[in-house]
Amino acid sequence: MKVIHIIIPIILLITSCKSDISNESTKHLSEVLFVADTIKISIPDKVAIEDFGTSWNFHKNMIGFLSPTAVNYLNLNIYDFNRNNWVKVKLNLEGPDQVFSEGSFAFISDSLFYYFPAAKPVVLKINFSGQVLQSHSISTDRSANYYLMNKNPVIGYVNGQIGFDLSEHASLGDPETFYTSRLYGLIDTAKQQDALKIIDYPEEFHGKVWSSNSVGRNSYLLNDTIYFNFVKSKFIYRYDLNGNLIDKKMADIPEIKDAKVRSNSSMTDLINHEMAGYYPKLVYDPWQKVFYRFGVYYASANREISKFSEFAQVAKTRTLAIIVLNKNLDILGVNRFGLAEGVSEKHYFINNQGLYLYSLHRKKEDELAFYLLRFSRGE
Repeated sequence: MKVIHIIIPIILLITSCKSDISNESTKHLSEVLFVADTIKISIPDKVAIEDFGTSWNFHKNMIGFLSPTAVNYLNLNIYDFNRNNWVKVKLNLEGPDQVFSEGSFAFISDSLFYYFPAAKPVVLKINFSGQVLQSHSISTDRSANYYLMNKNPVIGYVNGQIGFDLSEHASLGDPETFYTSRLYGLIDTAKQQDALKIIDYPEEFHGKVWSSNSVGRNSYLLNDTIYFNFVKSKFIYRYDLNGNLIDKKMADIPEIKDAKVRSNSSMTDLINHEMAGYYPKLVYDPWQKVFYRFGVYYASANREISKFSEFAQVAKTRTLAIIVLNKNLDILGVNRFGLAEGVSEKHYFINNQGLYLYSLHRKKEDELAFYLLRFSRGE
């Protein structure tokens, strides 16, 4: 039987550090996150999951992983926490109901999801039988597609439209790209037309060229406001549905530094990206009504390295920070997890119990493990 094993709650209280926050609201910190439980999910032999490979996503009490398994189809493996079992959705790469290629997906409900194929700029609405129910064009001239660097899309829904992170095909080595490219798409599901492209790169990206590592981003549509997280920005930006900037607010930690200028070496760019630290994700908890901004940095990153082989010693000091913010982007607290604690942002999900983060202390190949982090409101 496929079951979730609950380990005795460890209730590890992790206090926030007031002196490390750039935001004025941190003078009155009263909230913390604490690790409450660990859960383990058994993986049957017929389910193949790559730890940090292809696309994954979650929805309420489900988490799913896309697995390339054959030449002509993919498997979407979905774990249902309510039923304690796995569901496999076969996605055809050819013929009827084809999804064209590997891609990313986002759940709509407990029986439907949207799929973004890498090979074709469309959004497909698919049920758990693998049937393609609808197809919406993102760009008929193929000049844009879903932003596939984001492996777990968050789809926004407003006024009959779906919103998602967008990527226009333009060179990152050309400074003009950061003036003209659009970053967000809106599709009216009642009309047969291309996505409306909105939101420019912020001014801090203008006049320079950036590596692909430094322009990573993700968004979250809450009510009629689009929140944007850029991996190398101290700020979180807010936009209206016309793409106009509402405001930006600093939500940083001092350990994460500014990005270096793009070099002629992708390996050098990767090393610089890691050594300076970054903010890989902004996620929203609708139950607690707070945002979690993840930050990754290395405690010994003050040393200079030029080769990836030298990175091993630095990697041992990898730290995951979680900045907790309210909807106004006031910082409520910061929690830090060293590598030894085994808490990773690579996979996560949120439900009414709290924020679940992937555990690196996975002792068996046939199981997944997650830590449950709960948000505690102080007096």
